[in-house]
Amino acid sequence: MAFDLPNQFEDLHKELTTGSYYVQNILDLADINTRLQNVSQGQE
Repeated sequence: MAFDLPNQFEDLHKELTTGSYYVQNILDLADINTRLQNVSQGQE
């Protein structure tokens, strides 16, 4: 059982890293979307 712990920790670490990667992408997309809206409003 003790030998499984490092693997479980590694899997959890991968999931957290992947999750934070997706969150960062979503935040970047939201930021880009906001900037595009500001630009289109400024042109009117």
